[in-house]
Order: sequence, then structure tokens, then C-alpha cells
Amino acid sequence: MSVEAKVIGVGHCTVDITCPMDKFPEIDLKTEIENVKIEGGGPSANAMAALAKMGVRTALVSRLGTDILGRFARMDLLRRDIECTHLFMDEETQSPLSVIITEKDRGTRTIIVYKGSNREVDPLWLSDGWIMTGEILHIDGHQLPSGFFAASEYKKAGKTVVFDAGSWRVGTEELLELSTVVIASSHFAGKLDEDPVYALRKIVEYGPELAVITRGRDGAIAYENGKIIESAGFDVDVIDTTGAGDVFHGAFIYAHLAGMSLADRLTFGNAAAAMKCCHLGARGGLPTAEEVMAFLRERDVNLDFAGTDG
Repeated sequence: MSVEAKVIGVGHCTVDITCPMDKFPEIDLKTEIENVKIEGGGPSANAMAALAKMGVRTALVSRLGTDILGRFARMDLLRRDIECTHLFMDEETQSPLSVIITEKDRGTRTIIVYKGSNREVDPLWLSDGWIMTGEILHIDGHQLPSGFFAASEYKKAGKTVVFDAGSWRVGTEELLELSTVVIASSHFAGKLDEDPVYALRKIVEYGPELAVITRGRDGAIAYENGKIIESAGFDVDVIDTTGAGDVFHGAFIYAHLAGMSLADRLTFGNAAAAMKCCHLGARGGLPTAEEVMAFLRERDVNLDFAGTDG
């Protein structure tokens, strides 16, 4: 029996193979590595994993094949207690794969993406009303037909839609118009304006109530009700930045559910993302809410925190 999820994600689901190296391999040479991380990935999928680690009931809508990659991605979600009743799998779909090479010397990463057959979830498959059982919808710009459908239904019902604006692609403008909160990458914001403040204002002009830009080690900046709020990042020993933005999304939504102020939501998200960067893989070292609060207390940062009811 399906357990009602508080946050439902609609978007990309894949398998990540992360290979840490001192430096990018040279052409025509064999390069040995001492470690490898294989786990599920995808922006919305990772955000749901971060929320689930913090005790929030989550679900994911996506489409995979019944091949070994699809079965592995689904298993990784299930073992993290993410509901998969609307994770559709079929023999005609080839599941996606990402190979991520992290460079220790430069602290950078290179991602090689195989999109698979990139088949979409039919919105008709969501017409049973299940999608509306959540309190918050998270979309990442993938699975567009079902993303449009779900976001439209949430907007009509006055529910919160959080859009992970990582890259500008077909359908982006329509999703911006349907969103309550837009959390954009610096890359996305830069396509609107080089000045992050003007980029935030342009995002809000599409209709969202709140716009946020994540800026890596420099933290995040937000625009709401005509006011700009900045939140500094945290200095940590970075091992891998893959998925840091996705973890920020999950932590920011958790902080919203916990009733934190916007400033505290940004701080909580920055802290969770920084903690993730100390581990290999997008889902490596996902922190609990209590671990994030302990991380902040160690740095003499105290937030008004009461937790959530899951």
C-alpha cells in the first residue's frame, strides 16, 4: 500500500558512476583508480534522497527501463525509503547513466551523460489523483509532460511547487510560470543576467514568489518581496561537489517544512550541501537534520529549529 508522501519529485532518475582521480586521464593511456562509487542519481531523485535522510516521506515520478541500470536505480531509491509506486519501468526504455570523473588536484568534476531512450511519463498515468497527495512538488525540468501536469495541478490547488532550474531548456519558461519557488544554479542565472540580483528579479517576473541562486562555495542569494538575502557558504575539505545543489534543494525544502525563516533556510541548505561535499558521490554522506544542526553549532551558528513531523 502506498504511504502518502509529503514531498513528491518529478524528474530525472539515473545511475551515477563516480571515479575519483588526482587529475584527468591523458589520451591513449590506461589510468587506475583506487575507489569508485556507484549509486542512483538525478536532480529531483537526489533531492528526495536528501529529504528522506532527514525523515521526510518522499516519492519520485520518473521512467526507467527494466535493464540492470533501471533495476539498480529503483533499488537505491527503495533502500532510502523513497516511494516508487509511480516510478514506471518497461522493457522498451533504456535507462540513463552518468559517469563522473572528479579531479582532486583542481577540485573539479567532468560528467559524461548517456540519456538512454529518454522516454516520458504519460500525464494520464498520474490522473488517479495520487500526485495531489503531497504538500510540496519538486520538479527538475526533466519528464516535461508529467512535470507540466503536476505543476499545473499544484498551482491550481495553491500548493507549493519548487523548480530546480539547473539549465535552460525547452519548457523552462512555462515551468517558471507554474512555480512558487525557483532555486537556480549560477549557470542558469547567468543566462538571464551576469548580475545575480538582476537575474533573481527576472526570475520573479515570471511569477514565482521566491527565487534563489546557489553559488557553490560562495553560498546562496535569494529574492523575496523585493528584498535580497545573502547567505555565506561553509569552508570544508571538498572531496566531490556532485549533487551538492540537489542536497541544497532537499535541505531547503526540509527547512521550509520546519517553519524556518528564509535566512535560516538558506543557511541550513548551505550547511547540508557543504557536508555532502566532504564525501564521494551525490548521495554519499547525506546528513540527517540533527547532523546539520550539529555542524552549524560547531561553527557558532544557531537556527530556530523545531523539526518536522515527517
